[in-house]
Amino acid sequence: MGSYLSLLAVLTVLQTVNADLDLIAFLPDWLESLTVPLLPGLVTYMSGYKAKHAARPDLSLDQR
Repeated sequence: MGSYLSLLAVLTVLQTVNADLDLIAFLPDWLESLTVPLLPGLVTYMSGYKAKHAARPDLSLDQR
């Protein structure tokens, strides 16, 4: 959550300073500012979801 808010703050400053900042050209500027900070979290979530999972042999079967 902290990374989202800090990236949102940075993007807000960038968009006010540089009017031609088109990160996602088909979205309005205000929606870009809300969408772009979600991308790192989405990539992290998808990487964790697709990662190979291993069973823990130290746990009993009912705890796995």
